[in-house]
Amino acid sequence: MICRQAHIALLTLLLVVIGSGCQREEQPSGGKITLTLATGELLTRATPGDGAPEDGGGIREISAGKPDLFIALAGSNGNILATYPCQENDTYKSECRSSSATEATVSIDSPGKGVYSVYVVANHSWLTNASDPSLSANPASASTVSELDALVLSRTSALTFDAEHPMPLSAKGTLSLLASENGQINLELKRVVARVSLSFSNKTEEDLTLEHCTITLKTMNPLKGYCFPAATDYFARGNSDPDDLVLCEDRTISIEAGQTGGTEPVLVFPSQAPTQTEGGRMYRCDIRFQLGDKTYVNTDLPVQDLSTFESILSLERNQDLTILTEINKRGADNDISFNFRVSPWTNIIQEIEFN
Repeated sequence: MICRQAHIALLTLLLVVIGSGCQREEQPSGGKITLTLATGELLTRATPGDGAPEDGGGIREISAGKPDLFIALAGSNGNILATYPCQENDTYKSECRSSSATEATVSIDSPGKGVYSVYVVANHSWLTNASDPSLSANPASASTVSELDALVLSRTSALTFDAEHPMPLSAKGTLSLLASENGQINLELKRVVARVSLSFSNKTEEDLTLEHCTITLKTMNPLKGYCFPAATDYFARGNSDPDDLVLCEDRTISIEAGQTGGTEPVLVFPSQAPTQTEGGRMYRCDIRFQLGDKTYVNTDLPVQDLSTFESILSLERNQDLTILTEINKRGADNDISFNFRVSPWTNIIQEIEFN
């Protein structure tokens, strides 16, 4: 009987300890998490009169003082503890302190010491009910980070965004608050897509007109992309290989002497170069155009950066791939040359401070 009573007492004590442990994670610590999001002030981020960046990097406001943001703070077990916007009955409250097209500040009650995951997505709300492109689920419906990681953007046609349908931006990171209940984390808020640009450089002393210009990057246009950055940030190739990316088709492009011309950039989801029959991964490109009475046809060009002689193995979110076509003196042996270059697209810096 004494042994049984001791067992019951020990079990009761264990339940109290476990309960108090759970209670701690479910109560705010009294601290505040301040998230400051900014689009940066780089020269390439010129803004028109309304203050919104022209390069697809602005944070849309749903209404005055209410940015189109979803923020999630998750515990080490993967469960989401706090969100912005919050609900009336949420344990951890959040509020927007200020917002504009280029900046937003949000505060969230701090859960205290621990290791946390932070997820942020901007300009997503219109995608929930959109048909093309579309978001697989509303981030606000997720209760775990696994559900957030599984969110997918899909397209059926070319990716296009505008003021009413702004480009989604996202980021995630890890925060450790082990010594105190306060801290800070810096995240880079990236576009969920990459950009492919076409540039013709006229090195001659005469104006040129390229006719019937068609340029295609093979298997570089996936139908889907992850909403949040992933360790492998593109879908594996297999039965549903990406479409070909047609940059222009049967276009006429005029370029003045000594100048550069091209077409509007095209947006794509991240992808990985396919494995070629000769081994190794590599994208391929077809370029065809007519200049005067001569037709230039180049098929299966390797997508390589000739400055490093390295193949471009993948195209990641927030990157810019530029196809550089240089037209030299006509009639020369090397009157046309091609190069491919990947560089970062202008970034957005997000700082999160814990006060």
